[in-house]
Formats: sequence, structure tokens, C-alpha cells
Amino acid sequence: MRFRLALLLFMVSLPAAAKLMWWDSSWDYRVCVSVNVSNYSREFWPVEFSLNLTNEMASAGAPGYINISSLRLIEENFTTGAYMSEIVSQFDPVSDFNTTTNFAGTLLWIMNGTVPAYTIKSYCLYYDTDNKSPTTYQNMSYVWDGEELQVNVTIYDEGDSSYKGLQYFIDTSRGNNESGIYRIKDYGGSDFWGVPSQSEDPTEFIEYSNATDTFSFDLQNNMSIISSGPVKTVVEQTGPEVYWNTSTSTEGWLTKRYTFYNQSQWIVVEQNYSNTAGYKIVRNSTSAGALSLNLTKSSDPNEYFNSIIIGDGNEPGSWYWFAQLFTNTHLGVINLDNTGNFSAVNRDSVIGRGGIELSNTSIPASGWIYDKAVLHFNSGASQIRGSPTDAQVKNLRNRLIWPENTTISASEKWAVVTNTSSDYTDFNKAENVTLLVNSTVDSGLIT
Repeated sequence: MRFRLALLLFMVSLPAAAKLMWWDSSWDYRVCVSVNVSNYSREFWPVEFSLNLTNEMASAGAPGYINISSLRLIEENFTTGAYMSEIVSQFDPVSDFNTTTNFAGTLLWIMNGTVPAYTIKSYCLYYDTDNKSPTTYQNMSYVWDGEELQVNVTIYDEGDSSYKGLQYFIDTSRGNNESGIYRIKDYGGSDFWGVPSQSEDPTEFIEYSNATDTFSFDLQNNMSIISSGPVKTVVEQTGPEVYWNTSTSTEGWLTKRYTFYNQSQWIVVEQNYSNTAGYKIVRNSTSAGALSLNLTKSSDPNEYFNSIIIGDGNEPGSWYWFAQLFTNTHLGVINLDNTGNFSAVNRDSVIGRGGIELSNTSIPASGWIYDKAVLHFNSGASQIRGSPTDAQVKNLRNRLIWPENTTISASEKWAVVTNTSSDYTDFNKAENVTLLVNSTVDSGLIT
């Protein structure tokens, strides 16, 4: 069953919100967002939510065209109301996006640094109808050569300006017709594990079964860039289920999606399996095969990810941490959301794998199953944030299951309305006049 995680209710004394100052009167409209990080601190945490600026602008009394170049996200002080700084943000439009009739999509950004539990942060998205100077945000970089994809994720430690990051390599045609991550290295050039040869399976891949046959998926040379910007890169693969190590199609279709966040050493891997047969079918996975992490693939036993294994296989939110000798490097897996019988497992003693496993699941004709997993990577010898510990994976699991709370306010139009009066009703020519001006409306405390 698809589970929904209830937010933890709590009572805590919070400061009163201040009237937020208007950042720049050259922008006529804004919509503000408050982010309560809830009962867990957040470190370089991605925030994303859906909004429709066409509707927001209409609520401010001015429906019509919005210029996409005008979008600016400004962090403002929740307590004092003062504007602080412009925040690098990304707007991913919906498929039927229209600048006049449906300016809708997802706004996302990274909360910088470490934000303590129960903190409320305020952000305002400013927008307008006229053209503005383009932003100079640097997009996340990737390279797709038709078979392999490389995605680069920059990571900085708080208070450390050194250039750090991870490089992910996905091969769509490897080993036994498998597709997946086969290599991860840091910006210093250090690999997380011994890189498998072209004839070997990648380190991460998907392998299903029906208790009789084993299936993989034909994702060769298949990769679509769904979204790419300064905050997030999303790529997607689609293809038929095939008998293992063949090109013979069977009864299913897979959509597999990777999401990479800037400043994050974890990624999201989603899969949606559809029954393309005209009848009910049953599927499971091989041991840890629904999202397999090969723990013992390297030729060097010191690089095996089975020196220390810690985790909890109970749902919701099952997770495991797999560490190399002396915990030099680790892989973490979290089962975040699913519709079927998916869970995080340790199958090291069975087949040398960990990851996500699918138990027997009946899928009706035209039906589907879905899983959303998170993979966490770290290395003490590499240039990555924090030391490799099981707490990193467990704490990430808790933060994902109990997410931040985001509240959007009504859209505003910048305006100043005054009542003006003079000290006398009649004046002589060239006589000085004193005007009394009372501002009755100041939408952003800018006057």
C-alpha cells in the first residue's frame, strides 16, 4: 500500500513574524514563503514547492502576462523583516506552461548552511511584467554522449570555501544488458570503489523476477534530461522489460528517474513499473534487485562495502548503511516511498548486495507499482561533507520522513497610498506651503 507519513505535531514558542520589507520597488509583485524546518535541523537542504503565478497575480488584482526573466528569490529576516540576500533558485515549468494563462511550475532552492530545528525562514519571490536583466546563476553541469551520462554535484562544507564535489557516471549499456551507476569519484579524482569493466554489471542496477525468470530492462542509449538548472538536475530513462541478458521483451515497462541536488551528497532514484500485458502478472525482484547496490564487486576486498552494516528493515522508511573497512567510504540506502512491497534490505550474506527489494506483488492489467529510494555517499578520504557514519544515513532518513513545513502567503502588489493635507486652506502668492503626508498603505516598508 502507498503510505503517507503524518507530520509530527509539536508545540514550541516561536518569534512573531515581522512585516517583510520590499526588496526593490522596480519589482511590482511578490509572493512570500515561510519555511519551518520542524523538529530536525537541515543542512544545505533543498526546498521545493508548486505555485501558479498566474493565479497569484490575479489575486493581487492584475491578471496577465508575467516575464520569466523577472523571477528573483530574496531571503528576508523572519523576525526583523529586513531583506537579506538574493538566493540562487530554479523554476521548473509545468508541461502546459504559458506566460499569460498558466505561469505554473515548481520553485526550488537550497537553504544555505545549517538551519537549527524549529527555525522559521522567510523568502519572497519577486516577479513582474517587464523584462529584467538575466540572472548569472551557474547551472549544474552534466555530459551525455549518447551512452554514458556524467553529472557533477558541487558540495561545500559550511565555513569552507574549498572546491568539493561528486561526479556520478551512469552507463546505459553495460554488462548483462544492465544500466546504472558504475562509478562515483570526488573532485579530487578519488574513486569510491574499483570501477567495473565494460563487460561487468554496474554497481547500481535493477533486476526483477517472477519466481521463474529473471528480467532486466532495455535502457540502452536511453536518457532524457527532464530538468537542469543551478539547484537540481533530473534525468529519466524508459524502456521495456526483457529477459535477463537478452533483448526479448516481456510484460512490463520501466520508467527510471535520477534526481541530483546541488550541495547534496545524496540522490533520489525513482522507478515506475507498468504492466503492459492484458492480464494480471506477478513480480518480485531478485535479492536486493529492485535497486541493487553491489557491495563486493571490487577486486580489492578492502573496498567491499560489508565491513560494517547497520540499518533497520522496518517500514516506513527502512534504511541500511554499508561501510568499507575502517569506514573509509560508505553507501546508504533509504526506502522513502512506495506503492508496492518494496523495502531496504541487506543481502550481503546471500549474494553480496544491499539495496531495495520487491516482495511478491500482483499487478493488474494496465496497473503499475512505484518506489522512491534515496542513496547517500560519503568518504573520509574524499572531499565530501562530514565523516562517514551510519548516523548520516539515519538522520537523513528522519529529515526526509518528517519534512519541513512550507506556507505561502497571498501575492502582493507594491503600492504606497497617502492622505495629504496642508496647514491652511488659503495661501498668498509665493508663500510657503506645508504639506502633511500620512502614508496609509506601504506594502513593503520601502518609504
